[in-house]
Amino acid sequence: MSQWTHVSGMLRFDALRTLTIVSQQDVYDLMGKSYYYDMDGNKFSNTSRGPITPMGSGGPVQYHIEENPTHNSMASYDVAVWGDLRDFGEDEVLSGVANWLARITSYCKSAPETRGGPLLMLRALIVQAEVEFGNTHLFLLSNEELQHTISKDGRFWGEVVSQ
Repeated sequence: MSQWTHVSGMLRFDALRTLTIVSQQDVYDLMGKSYYYDMDGNKFSNTSRGPITPMGSGGPVQYHIEENPTHNSMASYDVAVWGDLRDFGEDEVLSGVANWLARITSYCKSAPETRGGPLLMLRALIVQAEVEFGNTHLFLLSNEELQHTISKDGRFWGEVVSQ
């Protein structure tokens, strides 16, 4: 029997696009590539350098970037995140999803002159990872810090584990 984890969420990136050059490609590069398996079960190779999204044996976390067409607005990009990850349990949520979101958060918190990339600010993040027959993990951005809460009984207002 396979272990499944269901991931869904949303991230909002702000940018001063009238002052700096920031593109949808910059957000794509930050989020990472999604790789898939072919019909024989072989993972497509990661021929390019850079981050990838968390991946179960049946496929990766996927996302869609929506760009705000109003370029003088701070709200620049919304990213919808989803995935049904097979053979992906509690340990993989902690090593895969948590680390992926921590990398994105860390990049956006770093000083622009040290990151070597575009000025993107992470305004909001909320991602749920539900492990079938296990815990539900809630990741959210609070005061520019990634928070991770684990629900063992269907409630999220218990202990908070900070990243």
